[in-house]
Amino acid sequence: MTITVIKRNGSKQKFSKTKLEHGIKKAAEKTSVDAKIAAKAAKEIRIKIEKAARKKKDKTIKATDIRTILLKELDKKKNTKEIANSFRSYKNR
Repeated sequence: MTITVIKRNGSKQKFSKTKLEHGIKKAAEKTSVDAKIAAKAAKEIRIKIEKAARKKKDKTIKATDIRTILLKELDKKKNTKEIANSFRSYKNR
């Protein structure tokens, strides 16, 4: 199943689990969170994103919705909250 991401400027691109995993990994590098925990979180978040996109007939998801899901999931757990904060500070530059 191909998922299409609708970016803020309206352009579309194929959803990349690699890009998601890389972003979480980079954010985790700036924290004390173990890489295995970050990888597990990335997998769980990818599943949530794919599930959200599958609910739509056209299999699309907005980039802003991906960010919302990502931060919500990272904030849920004590051991990944630090990654969420790192991600926010990086993306808000």
